[in-house]
Amino acid sequence: MEARFPFEHYPPYGAMRSVRSLRATARRLSEAYEPLLKRLGLRRQEYLVLALLWERDRLPLPYLAARLRVTEGMVRAWVEAMAARGLVERDRSAEPEAVRLTARGRALQPLAPRVPSALLCHVLAWLDHDEVEAGEAAAVPAWSAGRNETGECPDGAEA
Repeated sequence: MEARFPFEHYPPYGAMRSVRSLRATARRLSEAYEPLLKRLGLRRQEYLVLALLWERDRLPLPYLAARLRVTEGMVRAWVEAMAARGLVERDRSAEPEAVRLTARGRALQPLAPRVPSALLCHVLAWLDHDEVEAGEAAAVPAWSAGRNETGECPDGAEA
């Protein structure tokens, strides 16, 4: 009896079949994030901390660590670096220690929605491209992938 992959008959698996590996996808995501965040002057972990603070300012350090699924020590190091750059302030008088936005950190918020939409555009473009290479019909039309009229992603970077 031939062993079969249990999900191969499900339609979502067919779309994901073209993604070579999780590692390659993670690398592609990192490569797509880098130029987007570079324009904001941020590193990926700084963006993630800011994104949580934009949702709700003044968050406890343990909450940030739990949401980001990293240790408190890692978040503390990130926050110290961000405080040195004037993006956040640490409230050490609170128990547990809390973090809040500065005016400079808050000023980046209007630019924040561009990052996920541009990233989604890149991911959908990769899937689209891989499906075409595999000889399959593209499952996602170009206009729905967040691209503009010329077929480019909104950040202007290559997909």
